[in-house]
Amino acid sequence: MVQTRDNANAVELKLSPLFIPYSDVNFGKYRLLEHQAKLKDSKNRLIILNAPTSSGKTLGIISRIYESGKNAILVYPTNELIRDQANQIKNYLKSINVPVKLFIPPLEENEAHINSNSSVFNLFVFNSIILDEIMELLAEKAKEFNILLRAKGDVIKYLLMTMRGRKIILTNPDSIFLLSRAEYKHGFNLLRELRRANFSIIAFDEFHMYSGVALANMLISLRRIHQYFDQIIVSTATLPHTHVIEYLARFVDSEKDVFTFSPKVY
Repeated sequence: MVQTRDNANAVELKLSPLFIPYSDVNFGKYRLLEHQAKLKDSKNRLIILNAPTSSGKTLGIISRIYESGKNAILVYPTNELIRDQANQIKNYLKSINVPVKLFIPPLEENEAHINSNSSVFNLFVFNSIILDEIMELLAEKAKEFNILLRAKGDVIKYLLMTMRGRKIILTNPDSIFLLSRAEYKHGFNLLRELRRANFSIIAFDEFHMYSGVALANMLISLRRIHQYFDQIIVSTATLPHTHVIEYLARFVDSEKDVFTFSPKVY
């Protein structure tokens, strides 16, 4: 509820607080809200979560990824959001006593070593600049596996081959667009490599920030790559236009595979 009071110089707004109910489900030290718990257990092919800003959409996505036992790609509109969310995701996973290795620039050589611990969650922050940095750091090490790191696709393939444990890639829409167009070396072979490496979930957080050309490019990218993933999650603070939802629904076999929901707000 919004109350207004006018005077000669200003307008005073009084906003009533909003309440989102909790569930009986916990994720580590976090008690999940109802919409987070629904997302955690949903096995629908396409999930569209419409929830207010700061209502824990990212925690819901991470709980779903953890529950699935699969690897995942998380797409954020900006590199600044990626950096911020990478550290937050690390804290979420640590709350359930999961060891986490975060690959985020600037990297030192000793930070880019190969992880042989199968119980670790590896968080990779990928964009073109970071892939170039990792390629330079690991060029000599990769030769031990008879791999020459000459392109960004080589770096991703190498890490998939050598890193043990669960994996989450955090990246931006430009990288997804290039991947969808086979701009990286290996092209669609790289998508198959991701599939073989158990990357079954792709999630688009802060989807409401896309508009115009950026939104069109993202939808085109999804059309090209959706078949490589078992589950697509779209998280947004404002429900997409009906035409966008209808377009996304084309990626699934039937309406039963689409789960669109918003939390109850009091």
